[in-house]
Amino acid sequence: MRKFRILSNGYTVTTNQELLSELFENQSELLNGRNEFTFEINWFNFKEGIAYYDNNGKRFIVAEIDHENKTVKLV
Repeated sequence: MRKFRILSNGYTVTTNQELLSELFENQSELLNGRNEFTFEINWFNFKEGIAYYDNNGKRFIVAEIDHENKTVKLV
């Protein structure tokens, strides 16, 4: 899997291109004040092994998370 990174709600997220594109779209819509279909992700509540579901219900697992350095890796 190629790794891609994005800054999402204060955390650097490493994941695949598909999820990265979705996170980028959600983040840019929030920044532009269009929040009808978007949401903020509170990465601080996540732990390793917890599932994250994208907008289409596809499951990603938190493989690594470091709250001190604010990084998360989803697979």
